[in-house]
Amino acid sequence: AFDSFQAKLFKSRWCVIDPPLHYFHYTAQTISQLLSHNGFEIKIIDRKTNLVHPIFWGLSFFDLKPQWIWQKENEDKPTKFSKLLLIFLILISIIPTYLEYFFKGGANIVVYAINKK
Repeated sequence: AFDSFQAKLFKSRWCVIDPPLHYFHYTAQTISQLLSHNGFEIKIIDRKTNLVHPIFWGLSFFDLKPQWIWQKENEDKPTKFSKLLLIFLILISIIPTYLEYFFKGGANIVVYAINKK
Protein backbone atom coordinates (compact mmCIF):
# COMPACT_ATOMS: atom_id res chain seq x y z
CA ALA A 1 0.00 0.00 0.00
CA PHE A 2 1.25 3.47 -0.83
CA ASP A 3 0.57 4.59 2.74
CA SER A 4 2.75 1.87 4.27
CA PHE A 5 5.89 2.68 6.23
CA GLN A 6 8.17 1.27 3.51
CA ALA A 7 6.43 3.21 0.73
CA LYS A 8 6.76 6.47 2.65
CA LEU A 9 10.39 5.82 3.54
CA PHE A 10 11.71 4.57 0.20
CA LYS A 11 9.37 6.45 -2.20
CA SER A 12 10.46 5.72 -5.80
CA ARG A 13 13.08 3.20 -4.60
CA TRP A 14 10.41 1.00 -2.97
CA CYS A 15 11.03 -2.30 -4.72
CA VAL A 16 7.42 -3.45 -4.42
CA ILE A 17 6.49 -1.01 -7.18
CA ASP A 18 7.30 -3.76 -9.59
CA PRO A 19 5.53 -3.72 -12.96
CA PRO A 20 4.48 -5.96 -14.57
CA LEU A 21 3.97 -8.04 -11.41
CA HIS A 22 1.95 -5.41 -9.55
CA TYR A 23 -0.54 -3.39 -11.55
CA PHE A 24 -2.58 -1.84 -8.75
CA HIS A 25 -1.56 -0.22 -5.49
CA TYR A 26 -3.96 1.24 -2.95
CA THR A 27 -4.03 2.97 0.37
CA ALA A 28 -6.46 1.84 3.05
CA GLN A 29 -8.57 4.87 2.18
CA THR A 30 -8.66 4.33 -1.59
CA ILE A 31 -9.51 0.61 -1.37
CA SER A 32 -12.26 1.46 1.13
CA GLN A 33 -13.70 4.10 -1.21
CA LEU A 34 -13.58 1.72 -4.16
CA LEU A 35 -15.35 -1.05 -2.28
CA SER A 36 -17.96 1.28 -0.74
CA HIS A 37 -18.68 2.81 -4.13
CA ASN A 38 -19.37 -0.70 -5.48
CA GLY A 39 -21.83 -1.72 -2.76
CA PHE A 40 -19.60 -3.24 -0.09
CA GLU A 41 -19.80 -2.49 3.60
CA ILE A 42 -16.33 -2.44 5.15
CA LYS A 43 -16.15 -4.44 8.39
CA ILE A 44 -12.43 -4.52 9.15
CA ILE A 45 -9.27 -3.20 7.53
CA ASP A 46 -6.06 -4.75 8.80
CA ARG A 47 -2.44 -4.02 7.91
CA LYS A 48 -0.12 -6.96 7.41
CA THR A 49 3.62 -7.26 7.01
CA ASN A 50 5.02 -9.92 4.73
CA LEU A 51 7.13 -11.79 7.26
CA VAL A 52 8.04 -14.40 4.66
CA HIS A 53 9.97 -11.91 2.54
CA PRO A 54 11.86 -9.48 4.77
CA ILE A 55 14.32 -9.01 1.91
CA PHE A 56 12.20 -6.18 0.47
CA TRP A 57 13.64 -3.76 3.04
CA GLY A 58 17.17 -4.52 1.89
CA LEU A 59 16.26 -4.38 -1.78
CA SER A 60 14.59 -1.00 -1.38
CA PHE A 61 17.42 0.39 0.74
CA PHE A 62 20.01 -0.42 -1.92
CA ASP A 63 17.62 0.38 -4.80
CA LEU A 64 17.79 -3.15 -6.20
CA LYS A 65 14.93 -4.61 -8.21
CA PRO A 66 13.51 -8.06 -7.33
CA GLN A 67 13.84 -9.27 -10.93
CA TRP A 68 17.62 -8.85 -10.70
CA ILE A 69 17.77 -11.00 -7.57
CA TRP A 70 15.42 -13.65 -8.98
CA GLN A 71 17.39 -13.75 -12.22
CA LYS A 72 20.58 -14.44 -10.24
CA GLU A 73 18.81 -17.17 -8.25
CA ASN A 74 17.49 -18.85 -11.41
CA GLU A 75 20.76 -18.92 -13.30
CA ASP A 76 22.26 -22.35 -13.74
CA LYS A 77 25.35 -21.24 -11.83
CA PRO A 78 24.42 -18.59 -9.25
CA THR A 79 27.49 -16.74 -8.11
CA LYS A 80 28.80 -16.80 -4.57
CA PHE A 81 28.30 -13.04 -4.60
CA SER A 82 24.57 -13.31 -5.30
CA LYS A 83 24.17 -15.91 -2.53
CA LEU A 84 26.06 -13.73 -0.05
CA LEU A 85 24.08 -10.69 -1.15
CA LEU A 86 20.79 -12.48 -0.46
CA ILE A 87 21.95 -13.53 3.00
CA PHE A 88 23.15 -9.99 3.76
CA LEU A 89 19.89 -8.41 2.56
CA ILE A 90 17.80 -10.79 4.64
CA LEU A 91 19.88 -10.18 7.76
CA ILE A 92 19.68 -6.39 7.56
CA SER A 93 15.94 -6.61 6.83
CA ILE A 94 14.83 -8.70 9.80
CA ILE A 95 14.65 -5.93 12.43
CA PRO A 96 12.77 -3.35 10.31
CA THR A 97 10.37 -6.07 9.14
CA TYR A 98 9.41 -6.99 12.67
CA LEU A 99 9.15 -3.33 13.72
CA GLU A 100 6.81 -2.76 10.80
CA TYR A 101 4.80 -5.80 11.89
CA PHE A 102 4.66 -4.66 15.52
CA PHE A 103 3.49 -1.14 14.61
CA LYS A 104 1.04 -2.43 11.95
CA GLY A 105 2.63 -0.37 9.20
CA GLY A 106 2.81 -3.15 6.64
CA ALA A 107 2.19 -2.76 2.95
CA ASN A 108 -0.42 -5.53 2.73
CA ILE A 109 -3.98 -4.42 3.34
CA VAL A 110 -6.53 -7.07 4.28
CA VAL A 111 -10.12 -5.91 3.92
CA TYR A 112 -13.13 -7.76 5.29
CA ALA A 113 -16.29 -6.48 3.61
CA ILE A 114 -19.86 -7.58 2.96
CA ASN A 115 -21.55 -7.13 -0.40
CA LYS A 116 -24.75 -5.21 0.34
CA LYS A 117 -26.19 -5.72 -3.16
